[in-house]
Amino acid sequence: MIQRKWIGAAGVLFFFVLLISGCRQSNIELAQYDYRIPRVLFLTTGDGRGEGTVSDGAIIALQAFNKLGAFVRFENRTILWDPRNLQDYDIIIAPTLFGYHDADRQYSLTYMSDRELAVLKDWVENGGVLVAGENFGRNRLDGIDRVTLTGNLSPENWVLSPVLGVSLQEVDVKGFRLSAADFLSHHFPNPPVLRVEQSAYLLVPADSASLALMQDSTRFRVWFYWQDVTRGTMLPAVFAHRYGKGSMVYFSVSRLLHPALDGGLAGSLQIEHLYQRIFRLAVGERRYPITLNPWPHAAQAALAVTFDDGGVLEEYKRVFTNLFPYINRISLFITGYTPPEVIQWCANQSQIELHNHSLTHPRFRGLDYMETLREIRQPEIQYQRQFTGFRFPYVVNSFWGMLVLEEQGYSFESSIVVDHTRFYGGGIFPYNIPIFHQSGWFRSLNLLEISPLQHDDWYFYGKGINEQSRYPEFQQKRDAARYRAYLQNLWNEVITPEKGIMTIVAHPLYSGKNQLLFSPILELTREVSGSGKYWLPSLQMVADYWNKRKNLVVEVAERENEVRVKIRLPREVRIPGLTLQLPRRPKHVVITRGEGTVKMVDGTAYYVFQAQNGTGIRFVFD
Repeated sequence: MIQRKWIGAAGVLFFFVLLISGCRQSNIELAQYDYRIPRVLFLTTGDGRGEGTVSDGAIIALQAFNKLGAFVRFENRTILWDPRNLQDYDIIIAPTLFGYHDADRQYSLTYMSDRELAVLKDWVENGGVLVAGENFGRNRLDGIDRVTLTGNLSPENWVLSPVLGVSLQEVDVKGFRLSAADFLSHHFPNPPVLRVEQSAYLLVPADSASLALMQDSTRFRVWFYWQDVTRGTMLPAVFAHRYGKGSMVYFSVSRLLHPALDGGLAGSLQIEHLYQRIFRLAVGERRYPITLNPWPHAAQAALAVTFDDGGVLEEYKRVFTNLFPYINRISLFITGYTPPEVIQWCANQSQIELHNHSLTHPRFRGLDYMETLREIRQPEIQYQRQFTGFRFPYVVNSFWGMLVLEEQGYSFESSIVVDHTRFYGGGIFPYNIPIFHQSGWFRSLNLLEISPLQHDDWYFYGKGINEQSRYPEFQQKRDAARYRAYLQNLWNEVITPEKGIMTIVAHPLYSGKNQLLFSPILELTREVSGSGKYWLPSLQMVADYWNKRKNLVVEVAERENEVRVKIRLPREVRIPGLTLQLPRRPKHVVITRGEGTVKMVDGTAYYVFQAQNGTGIRFVFD
């Protein structure tokens, strides 16, 4: 999977056979590789009411890995049943903290069969990086606590024991302090992160044999310690162990991977740093590190301006014609109540992309399956369109709604709101949606969530337009200033530093009333478009790009001052503008099966090219 060697005699023979067979090849063909840009599997069934949200900790993982170009997929534990499913992934995050739906045996990662654990053991041995939380696989599926069998988790009763390298036993950490190892101390500065005031029994390496084994610095690296100051005892709390070609990272307290604002022990920047270390475990320490930019054409972030229906034709024309010079395609969500003249005008505009917003604009959480199906299917019949995107009215989604959208072949929905200045609901990167039902049914959907901002233009203008007989200009200026500050703050403080996407939700009824009320959206759009550093797509463009990346594998081999990259994709897939971030401008570049160019953005070198299966790139650095 990772840590591969350079092509040898067998690889040369393979190349020669391909050459004879008439396939187009070049001297930069890779038969094997040192590492590949990681693909991450995050095990969770979702959070909350099972309607598509995920925990705060999962959102930070999504953000941290996507910023590095590592594709993230959310799946439940059933993916472990077939080992072939894991071949597509290089990192598996397996949290056991409440909030990832670890409440019962059916979902829980603490109840696991020997077969599931063996699948993970083989996967790590072949190059994967497994990140597991406390009590991972502690209980058998029949409910028996493995620790009670021998007093610990060891090779006799826990298949993952060789992967971890040591045995684990329960220790009461009352009076202990959690502190970071020296190399992490500037991210988790003393005084220690946590002092335990009450009895808490955790599984840690505690016997003398295990602690002696951990002195092997070539295989073990301790990240955090449990420290008993009164006795001078120090026990490993978080550590990484190299096993075969891969590694396992064990968190005896996985609250370190959960943000403090939701009951965790760390801030988002600290958690991101831990995931960066996990990323480096997967790729190794590299002289010329290559990462994948999350957006095409070296874009540093993405801005999508979208509209829900509401208003008269004049207001629609105002917002769209003002935006057309800056955005190639704009997403509009329509209902069965949208005026016919609006539908006709918008359908004739090549830059407007029509999507489904339901038939009658109901609150979906009060609907059963058949009522939900009617609300989603009837607009398709009414407008004789096969919609690909959906937004729930009032941006309030539902379990049945998500399920019907998946069944009807929708590629994305945009309703789980995001802010990230106050909470981590929703995501600033697209993600596939996991759902579950209280009856015990759970599933990971291929439906993408592209989260809109928490506040739309109604939040700022609705009272003035709907609830007052007149809306004086001074009040419009005040409300527009508040809306402008909200958009600018999120774009500059949340989206661009993390290379994410910001999805604006507006309505012709509010922003389209006049130029003053429209100015916050228009000004930001002009600014973003004029910089030349960002992508302004429609939501369907985002979904298309993200779904192509779903099957993308980027293999990398490094030797001396040369780095070779090979692209693996389904044969029919092309990804225009795929972008690699480089450590610096290369001295020389050779590409086969495509064309590419080096692009400098804010002093950073990127390589932009059209990717297809078999594309090979050779970079030579000074």
